Amino acid sequence: MGTIFKALNSMTREELLHVLSLPENRKKRDMFNDEHRQRIELEQRIRSSTYIHIAFSSSEAGTVRVRSSQFTGGRAEHVVISIPDEPLEFGPLTELYTSEGQKQRGRWCKTWLENDQYPFYAFGHPSAWRSFFESLALITAKQTVIFWLNGSSHSQTGFLCVQATLADDIPAATVKLHEKLSEEDFNHRHVLGSKERAKLQEQWSTMLASESTLRAMVHGELLPVPDTYYDDLLLQYIKEAPHDGEWVRMGDLLGEIYSSPNNPILSFAFLYHRIRALAYEAKLTLRGLPFQASFGHGTSLEIALPRPYRRVNVVYGLIMNEVNDILMVKNRDRQDWSMPGGMVEDKEPLQEALVREVKEETGLIVDVGALCSVNEAYLDDGTEHCLFFTFNAKVKTTISKLATERPHEIEDVCWMPLHEAERHMPYHPYGLSSLMGSEATYHLQA
Repeated sequence: MGTIFKALNSMTREELLHVLSLPENRKKRDMFNDEHRQRIELEQRIRSSTYIHIAFSSSEAGTVRVRSSQFTGGRAEHVVISIPDEPLEFGPLTELYTSEGQKQRGRWCKTWLENDQYPFYAFGHPSAWRSFFESLALITAKQTVIFWLNGSSHSQTGFLCVQATLADDIPAATVKLHEKLSEEDFNHRHVLGSKERAKLQEQWSTMLASESTLRAMVHGELLPVPDTYYDDLLLQYIKEAPHDGEWVRMGDLLGEIYSSPNNPILSFAFLYHRIRALAYEAKLTLRGLPFQASFGHGTSLEIALPRPYRRVNVVYGLIMNEVNDILMVKNRDRQDWSMPGGMVEDKEPLQEALVREVKEETGLIVDVGALCSVNEAYLDDGTEHCLFFTFNAKVKTTISKLATERPHEIEDVCWMPLHEAERHMPYHPYGLSSLMGSEATYHLQA
């Protein structure tokens, strides 16, 4: 395994040091020096320790330190290290212990996670992985490596990756990480035998051979799956999350996901990655500040499901009085004029729908005549496919005054001169007069 660490490219560090030496990077240089000092201290502790505890995030490493100190007394022979803070359940992993493999993952993360403005703490930065694998290189057969696993695809992926880089003669064991961690858990840790480690190595090789960039726990086993594997579940969470109108705040969505007992422990980075992908595929609409959202400030991003496609039938009545004025209504919401009519209800015949709409909008009862026009349009960004059916109709029962039953929708009703009505109806390019003598065969089949 020693050849693995010889493959680490020292030039990357030299280039990094050169950048840090520039005057404008003073703060970054000080930060780097602090990290370098901590790095030296960690190396010294690793060399003198008996147990190397490996956690799969800095937060889990903190949990392991606190919980394990209760039965180790914080003794120096116990050292906790963690892999870089990034989601391992997705993204390339090939040759991750080499400089080129680390750069490849870094490029992928920058492309999909938009983290170019955070070069020293961004996901996939080669220096973080290089430091981690250099720490592993210090472990000898006189020490024992203990993996703390939480059952997630991220944890299991990290476990396979790190286990594959350990020399075969280094003892290794696993402990399940949970809230009520005790000394008994530590003492009854699962020791990895040679056959099991060989099987894990084979599983890791299979994982690397897959072209998939997503790993998931399927019936307790880590498997490569398509990137779309969780999409249906994610869309369902979005539907069930609290809505502000049609929009869902990212923070509310995360609350819905992480409070669910069925959550497969998906990382925020992966969720954001798939939300972006679904937006590119027009399956979601986004607004807000996506860059901030990619680093956890989720309330700045809002998500909406696209409106479902639907077919809509609308009927209108071309109704004239004895002086050829046209019956028109003024729509309150749009502040425009149209012939009386409206949307056809489910399982409602077109002619019955027109009788109902005219009565509700004007107070008149009409006899519906011939179909004289059919118009077609796509509305609401193409999500509504509308067919507009215009019928000739005659007033059946006269009333003393036109009055609507829908004052919240109809602002005014009147008989309008033909030439004026035509100005309000541009949807009929040949004018309303061309429809008066027009007839089409229409028959409601039984």
